Amino acid sequence: MSNTTNVPQVPLFDFNLLQVDLHLGFSDANAYRVNAARWADETHTTKLLPEKLDELAAAYLQKVNAEDNLYKPDNASDVAQLRKEKDHERDVLFRNIRRVVFSAADTTIFPTKQEKALLIKHVIQHYDVNPDVSLDAQTIATDQWLQEQLENYQLILAARELDLTESIAQLKTINDEIKQLTRDLSDENQSKVPSALQQARKETDQAFRQFATMLNAYALTADEPYQFIELIRGITANIEHYRTDAEQRREVNRRISVKSELVGNHLYDYSAGWTWAQLVQQYPKAFFLQVVPDGQGGTVTHIASADKKALKAGGLIVCLESQPVLADDVLDVNKTYYLEAQ
Repeated sequence: MSNTTNVPQVPLFDFNLLQVDLHLGFSDANAYRVNAARWADETHTTKLLPEKLDELAAAYLQKVNAEDNLYKPDNASDVAQLRKEKDHERDVLFRNIRRVVFSAADTTIFPTKQEKALLIKHVIQHYDVNPDVSLDAQTIATDQWLQEQLENYQLILAARELDLTESIAQLKTINDEIKQLTRDLSDENQSKVPSALQQARKETDQAFRQFATMLNAYALTADEPYQFIELIRGITANIEHYRTDAEQRREVNRRISVKSELVGNHLYDYSAGWTWAQLVQQYPKAFFLQVVPDGQGGTVTHIASADKKALKAGGLIVCLESQPVLADDVLDVNKTYYLEAQ
């Protein structure tokens, strides 16, 4: 029997803390880890988990898949197509980064570069970043890696040594765009029957708790718990990441409403204290800054819609009580903004 004082456990977690898109990402990220832990190789011929635990794992994976299918967006929608395109861009860019890192890590001719490359390689492997897994699982793994990559000074220096600073920054931009598009897809699906969505989420959470409870028990009682510990640590990392993301949203993120008869009504996430210029920077596909004369010899910067329908109509700008919003105006969650003709 293992030494229980040294065995980690999947922590208790209130799933209600997670917004819809975060819950789907959390479930997909866990499902990927659980499925990988079930099999000895990709042929799925040899199971690794004890029979009772494997049954609970299979049940959990089935519930995650059922919930995903309920939220599966219309592949013909503009948002879905754009997310697919961004995912392809991300895959190409990441594979190029990985090729540079792994090649340098295997080359002894340049010891300094090899040393730096090994640092980044270790972190990529630690978070299991893989463009061949599901889009949501890749998004979270990439996000976890980039958070450490961009905050750790040694990793920053390593990226600079390998001339990857710009590529990594570009990867973060694309990954953030995919996260936003995922939230947009979630909004698209809110018209579906709420009771069915709530029941699917409830069943997924229940299946996860049953699996996690059994996993914790096996880790505590097994003579060689390492197999279970590795999975527990992976799931715990997912919990910590999504808990932090959810808490940050509640603390600093709000939603601003922009309405229009022409292009429809939309909600945009923003952080407290943001100006409209910062929102434009966050949503370059939705808005752009438009510099116009102020009639007194100077200029002002309006917030113009980037929507194709708005542009074809001659252009729409964001207004509050029929007055144009300016770039340095602070967003007000208590007010509703409208897109109006210039």
